[in-house]
Amino acid sequence: MKVMKSVKKYIIAVTALLLCICLALTITPDQSREPDVTEETQEDTTAPAIQKNISLGYYADSSLNPFLTDSPTNRSIASLVFDSLYVLDKSYKPVPLIAEAGELSGNTLTVRIKEGLLFSNGAPVTASDVAYSFTTAKQSAFYSQRLSNFVSAVPTADSVIFTLGSPDIFAESALTFPIVLSSTGSNEMPIGSGRYEAGYDDNGKFLKANADNTRGESLLTEKILLKSITADESELYLLQSGDLSYYFNDLSQGEYTKIGANTVQLSLNNMVFIGINGTSSEVMADPYVKNAVASAINTKTIADSVFSSMCRHSSLPFNPDWYATASLSFDSEEPSLTRAREHLENGGYIYAYEDNKYRSKEFEFLQLRIAVSKDSSQKLQCAEYIHDTLESIGIDAELMALSYEDYITALEEGEFDLYVGEVILPPNMDLSAFFSEDGSLSYGIDNNSTVAASYGAFSAGTTDISTFARVFDAEKPFIPICFRDGVAYFSREFTFSGDITEYEPFMNAASWKIIY
Repeated sequence: MKVMKSVKKYIIAVTALLLCICLALTITPDQSREPDVTEETQEDTTAPAIQKNISLGYYADSSLNPFLTDSPTNRSIASLVFDSLYVLDKSYKPVPLIAEAGELSGNTLTVRIKEGLLFSNGAPVTASDVAYSFTTAKQSAFYSQRLSNFVSAVPTADSVIFTLGSPDIFAESALTFPIVLSSTGSNEMPIGSGRYEAGYDDNGKFLKANADNTRGESLLTEKILLKSITADESELYLLQSGDLSYYFNDLSQGEYTKIGANTVQLSLNNMVFIGINGTSSEVMADPYVKNAVASAINTKTIADSVFSSMCRHSSLPFNPDWYATASLSFDSEEPSLTRAREHLENGGYIYAYEDNKYRSKEFEFLQLRIAVSKDSSQKLQCAEYIHDTLESIGIDAELMALSYEDYITALEEGEFDLYVGEVILPPNMDLSAFFSEDGSLSYGIDNNSTVAASYGAFSAGTTDISTFARVFDAEKPFIPICFRDGVAYFSREFTFSGDITEYEPFMNAASWKIIY
């Protein structure tokens, strides 16, 4: 019986085996088994990644010519096509690019041009092209501010001789304007010597790698697509939807928006400050009142509460990242409401009666007008904080939230005591807009004051930054609050290495690639 059972089991096993073989022969190879997960994973990790094109947005209703465009987006793209005499590193220090070296003597800055540099069409980069680019940049709306102290540029065989209106030991930092081939300067996209050059095909505009670029960089991305966008389209939305690979926001229109993308926070040279009318305002011309206001207002609190982490507080009118401040030995006095009240009392501003809300002097209430443009929500918040702080020490503060046009009119006519403003400082940290007679921000500032003279001496190199800082703090022609930050957004597939800066948003373009 045991033998018979064994035979039966053997027959059943053989039959089952034959049945499996027959079934296998009738099934196609792709259906014969489920995929081996382990095997497939190994194949994925060793398979080469697929590189796609990078896509940058530009505004078709504005020129791509860097001297003519009014679009910051278009201007940033231009930095890929054009190089400049100098580029700025993260500490705003000038690094020669097209320039070989510069020599400053009084009001004359001589910049020698590197030999052998070529534009993307093969033409040599000459001193004449640099001089032409300077003249064009100085006449442009965007670059004219940083070149305001430059009077002329004369080319020689291998150099350009710049004449300055006044001595400036940081003048080289202002020479960051694009250098174009002079014969193409008026084109929609002139020819430059940058890492990329413009191209056109049936699908639209693009940038293609320039093998003879000034930096001598080998680019991982050979082609960058340019996507035309309109004013009513959101670059942030286009990045989220995958239509764009990169977007820079200076946050001038609002707060930082978090999205599903890689981000890099960038230091900007945008200084937010409190202007003081020390010329046509009798009350602010009183040093007791000015010192009380300066002691009461905690600018660090304003920076932290209004701008959150998207700014860098500074008690001086210089970017705290600036290399020239590294040697600064100066500490400003900490704000104090107690000390502010003491200043007012020492100046004779008292509460005449116990039930008075505001201080008075010789039976006149202490009143201040704070002008601000209501078009900026952040600066309006700054003004509201200042208003509430002054009220807390007994000053009758009037908040004048005006349209931008009325705001400028009030400043020009001196109809203010304090104002909240913002300025984009040029890359050489030039403060002549505040301290020169025709300066665009000289509202309420005595241009013949000690602080104005001290700034002139500092720019000329005859005094150091610590000396100017002490004079500035003592006279308080205006009160810095902070320097704002911006943010660069990159699609998640966008990979790169190295730093980027405000003036070089594509500094690391050689490492760009998109991997899927």
